[in-house]
Amino acid sequence: MNYLVTDIKKYKQEKKKEKKLTLLSRFLIFLFKFLVIAGLIIAIIIYVPVFKVAEAQVTGLFYLEKNSLDNQLEDIKGENIVFLNKKKIGEAFLANSYIKEVDISRKFPNKILVQVKERAPVALLVTTDGFIQLSEDSVFLDIRQTPGSYNLPLITGIELYAIPGVGKKIESPVLEEALKIISGSNRILTGKIAEINIDNERIIAYTRNGITVLLGGAEDIDNKLKILEGIMDDIVDVTISVSEIEHIDLRFKDTYVIKRIQD
Repeated sequence: MNYLVTDIKKYKQEKKKEKKLTLLSRFLIFLFKFLVIAGLIIAIIIYVPVFKVAEAQVTGLFYLEKNSLDNQLEDIKGENIVFLNKKKIGEAFLANSYIKEVDISRKFPNKILVQVKERAPVALLVTTDGFIQLSEDSVFLDIRQTPGSYNLPLITGIELYAIPGVGKKIESPVLEEALKIISGSNRILTGKIAEINIDNERIIAYTRNGITVLLGGAEDIDNKLKILEGIMDDIVDVTISVSEIEHIDLRFKDTYVIKRIQD
């Protein structure tokens, strides 16, 4: 009688090896197909004109004119929408001192939307170099030799030893106090203030109709502005003519004094 002698251990090793080779072959075939398909997709994206930016739209503009950003928009057009460098485009927009934030989104197949958030000019800082237009957060927006047509309150009396470039924040605690007064009041009251002067921490406001307002220090400034708002709405030219007022004194807490010219 003949017996078939089989090395079980060797048999299992060979079967295991065959299985690994089969899995490797399947993986290589899958990888090859994947690379071919991916290559075709990339080629289509790169070379098919439909994926080239044909329209770029900016929204959120109020102070800036769209025409001032046209060159940047034209540079975007014609680029591939998939490989568009949004960071680089955003940095170009943020180089404009009036732009605080920018968000760029793709609208396939060929449209780019640029949403901007602007810095609003709130005051003009009077310096020996000219009138610096400021945002609420003390950013240097622009400088002019005359106030021009800006209907913004002037900030005077602040001495700056160093002024940063356009687009930079001007670091000054005194300036921050002046801007706090402007931003802390409502639009109507702000429109009535022509100038804020700060001298040795004493704050004096001048209204557009010629009234001097003694505000004292910056403490309790929000309450002082509320009182001033009430005076301007309910007293000035209502019970007392503006021509009769020498000044309004708000230096005392929770009260006010209106000094008449003949007093």
